[in-house]
Amino acid sequence: MRSMTAYGRATYESPRGQWVAEVHAVNRKHVEWALFLPKELLCLDKEVRQWLFPHFKRGQVTLRVFFARKNVAWVGTNRLQLLGELKKELEGICEKIGCSKEAITLPFLMEKAEAITALPVEDKELEGDLRTVVDLAVLQCIKMKEQEGSACAAVFTQELLTIEDLLCSIRQGAAGIGERYREKIIEKLQEFKQVLAEDQERVLREVFFYTEKVDVTEEIHRLISHIAQMRQFLASKEPGLGKTLDFLLQEMNREAHTLLVKSEDLDISYAALKIKAVIETMREQVQNIE
Repeated sequence: MRSMTAYGRATYESPRGQWVAEVHAVNRKHVEWALFLPKELLCLDKEVRQWLFPHFKRGQVTLRVFFARKNVAWVGTNRLQLLGELKKELEGICEKIGCSKEAITLPFLMEKAEAITALPVEDKELEGDLRTVVDLAVLQCIKMKEQEGSACAAVFTQELLTIEDLLCSIRQGAAGIGERYREKIIEKLQEFKQVLAEDQERVLREVFFYTEKVDVTEEIHRLISHIAQMRQFLASKEPGLGKTLDFLLQEMNREAHTLLVKSEDLDISYAALKIKAVIETMREQVQNIE
């Protein structure tokens, strides 16, 4: 199980320069992409999305890639040397074609120098370098997703145990509810008259209808079944379980609500309310599961 929120960063030294990639994922209902590539590599946007797609089923994924080309660092002496050589070359061209040298301004030289130091688009090996650094960053991001997912699964496991304890108390409380109701009716009847044999028959009929009305056995069995399913999903390595878990928690919440509506016993009602509160907490947490 993986969380949607995670971060991964990787660096890669290639013969062409140093690459840095950062992948940041946050929770969203559907998968969304935000890619920031060097402008010379925007032509690979489609390919990058295809590399990322198998690893992210939900969430907003932001990828940033930076590149520093080797041997052409745009700083210090190299910068001045490059500008000087470029100016000299352009002045020579101007003399040959009879053009004014006034157009060779500093902004003009800076723009041309930036173009020279840019990524060589024609170099097919750049795509391989880009794939390598992106894969490394994704690997770190996935590792964090799995760590966060494992921590969330541990919390869910503990909360399922809490629900089971509450269901156990509800089952124990519901076991004698018919007998308690019968005693309550007879006690009320005795306040007005002596309880006769025909009264006992009517009391039994009333107790039968009452116990049918407040019987929560089916809801308890369904909740136990849902808990077993939840444990299976938590132990699974299958990706993209967030929506499934959310749906299952909705079903559990529906059963817990029915428990609460049916119950006329204070202790059972209190336990059902606690179950609903635990499930609601889990539903909030599952929104960050991929």
